[in-house]
Amino acid sequence: TPDLEQRPDPEDGAHTVAIYWILRLLEFSGVIIFSNALPWQQPFTWFSLVAGFGTWRCWQVTRTRFKALPAHARRNRYRAYVWTSMFFVGTAWYFLYVPANPLMLALLAVYVLGSAALVALRVAGDFVRVVVAVSLVILPTSFRLIHEGLQGSLQLAALGLAGILATVCIVLMSRLQEGALLQQFELRQRAERA
Repeated sequence: TPDLEQRPDPEDGAHTVAIYWILRLLEFSGVIIFSNALPWQQPFTWFSLVAGFGTWRCWQVTRTRFKALPAHARRNRYRAYVWTSMFFVGTAWYFLYVPANPLMLALLAVYVLGSAALVALRVAGDFVRVVVAVSLVILPTSFRLIHEGLQGSLQLAALGLAGILATVCIVLMSRLQEGALLQQFELRQRAERA
C-alpha cells in the first residue's frame, strides 16, 4: 500500500480565486431565488454564514503558514474546515425551507444535492472527509422532508428518502473513486522508484 502521508491532499491545489467567486455566485443566486418565497432575512442570514465562513476558510488555507504544516496536520484542518463549511450549507434545512411549496422544496433538494456532489468531487480521495461533509449537507434537509411528509405528504417523504439514497450513492461512488486514486498514486510511486 502507498504511504498515505506522501499522497497529496485533494484540497492542496483546489483553492483559487475563480473557484471562490463561482461558489459565492452560486450561493447568492440561491439566495435571490429563495428570497422571493421567504422573509429576506432568512436566505441572507444563510448566505452570511456560508459566505462568511467560506471567505475565512479561503484566507486560512492560502496562507504560507498553513501550507508549511505537515501533511497530516493540513489534512486534519482541511477536514475540520470542510465539515464546518458543509454544516453551514446544510442549515438550508432551516433557512431556505419553504413549507407547503413543492416547487421551492424541489429547488432546495436540487441545491442540496448539487452542493453535496460538488464537495464530493472536490475532496475525492479522502473518504472520511466526503462521508461527513455529504451527510452534513443532505441529511438535515432529508430528515425534515421525511418528518413533514409523514404528516400528510408522501411526496415530501419520498423526496427525503431520495436524499438519503443519494447520500449513500455519493458515499459509495466516493469510496470507488478513492480506490482508483490510491491505485494511481501507487503506480506513480512505483514508476518513480523504478
